[in-house]
Amino acid sequence: MSKRAPLFGPFGRKLFITLALLSLLMVSAVGVAGYRQARSALRESAMQRMEDMARERGARLDAWFDERMDDLGQLALLIERDLADGQADLENLMRPHLGREGAYRRMLVLDGAGSVLSETGSRHADCPLPSDDDLSLALASDAPSLGAVAAGPRGIPIAHLSAPLLLADGHRGLLLAVMHPAETLYPILADTTGLGRTGETYLVDADTLMLSPSRHMNHPPEFTHKMPTPGVHACLAGATGSELYMGFLGDEVLGAYVWMPRQRWALMAEIHAAEAFAPLSAMARQTLALALITLLGALVLSALLSRGLARPVNRLAAASARVAAGDRSRSNLPEGRDELGRLSAAFNTMVDELARHERELLHAERLAAVGRLAAGVVHEMRNPLSALKMNLSALARRKDLSEIEREQLAIARAQGDRLERMLDELLDYSRPVELNRKNLDARTLLQSCAEQLRGEAGDAKVELIVEEGSAALDADPEILLRALVNLAANALQASQKGGRVRLKAETEGSATLLQVTDQGRGMSERQLKRLFNPFFTTREEGTGLGMSNARKCVEAHGGRLEVNSEEGRGTVARIYLPLTR
Repeated sequence: MSKRAPLFGPFGRKLFITLALLSLLMVSAVGVAGYRQARSALRESAMQRMEDMARERGARLDAWFDERMDDLGQLALLIERDLADGQADLENLMRPHLGREGAYRRMLVLDGAGSVLSETGSRHADCPLPSDDDLSLALASDAPSLGAVAAGPRGIPIAHLSAPLLLADGHRGLLLAVMHPAETLYPILADTTGLGRTGETYLVDADTLMLSPSRHMNHPPEFTHKMPTPGVHACLAGATGSELYMGFLGDEVLGAYVWMPRQRWALMAEIHAAEAFAPLSAMARQTLALALITLLGALVLSALLSRGLARPVNRLAAASARVAAGDRSRSNLPEGRDELGRLSAAFNTMVDELARHERELLHAERLAAVGRLAAGVVHEMRNPLSALKMNLSALARRKDLSEIEREQLAIARAQGDRLERMLDELLDYSRPVELNRKNLDARTLLQSCAEQLRGEAGDAKVELIVEEGSAALDADPEILLRALVNLAANALQASQKGGRVRLKAETEGSATLLQVTDQGRGMSERQLKRLFNPFFTTREEGTGLGMSNARKCVEAHGGRLEVNSEEGRGTVARIYLPLTR
């Protein structure tokens, strides 16, 4: 009875170590590259979102101030007219403006010395007059102006708006309005739509003093502390932008800032970096799970290969030893002296050839295992991704979700779809291109491309035109069509409604030219330089591998892909293919 082969022999152990190392190397490389690209994409997306948020809040504040300045300027004209006509009922003239949108608490008409000529509204301590210095500056101004925002006697924020007046005696006067920012400006900043769990917007003056309340309970009240953060300093220097820096509470934040020169304020929008980069934690867990699954697969594969190869090799080795020793009684060898004699001679020759073939087979198996592993990495990542998408879909069907939660779920589902597309394109990117060349007409290929994208063009309301003219091609129609569809789809997505995307084929010198032209938004020089980098994309839903795959398809034909673009003018993509192989 033959001895049972062990689960792991020397060959199995070496095979397992080799596969485990290759698996970990592949997973680590993909994980690190994916992590870096994902972090870069998340950072860029989050910065753009916070910049948009800061600009939107700044625009709303400016619009509010413009309305107030217009109100005050028009009221000043009415007061000047009544003063010129000898009418003195200024209080009744100011009273209708007092409660407009809850902006003003007290309105006064002052002469050049700061004495009150007329007033209406509250005279409590929470509506004080500005200092003598601020009054002097307001009287010297030729247009409506905003005074400094500061805490009043009872700690209530106070702001003064003023407009110059020409009094009846020809001297300068002042129309002064006292308002409470907490009831007018702060609600604009307190809007947390799109800011997530830790995001907030607030104002800082030129001395880095915080002017508006914080969303977080552990933050000091306004007018009690300064905000000397890198983002505040950059904004007070007149810059508008975004960056990562340490926040006031010692946490890393992603901040965007907008300089408001008229008020000399820094408008800040910040979100904790931990929340902005939260998807990276899930990605790290998935990569770790993938590594463990890959190691388990390497263990099983090594055991199967070890048992499958070691047993026949051991039997052949024993038979070879017995045959070399002249023992013809082996049960697994044919009986009969003559036949065993010939088998012995043939077996010895076969063993020598088998050793050579086995080395070649083992090398081929290892290469094949590495190739399957690359495809397996993508395959295994789809399993946790599918579970993630399924759970997100289940959550989205709940009816008790708030608008913010639905928006966050929509973002998460869109990112899941994007990751799935990225995996498909990553598989195409890693797979070698094998051409099945045929002689074909270039215009026919362009028409096939247009037919594939006809529905997408209709949805985008963009006209897709195949121009007259043609040329001969010696190419793989399926692979070349894939590159053309990718370029044309990009052109459709970059085009505005009512735009046109043109496809053209012609012979240019010793090459066939296939051209895709659009009149869309175009690209900057910086974007063009990174266009063919894997994982670079200008669209939030893009994967960043489409242009890399398109260039790989073109270069497999011995051709080249060129892209020219101008911001606001459109993009031209040209494929040059040699007329002969």
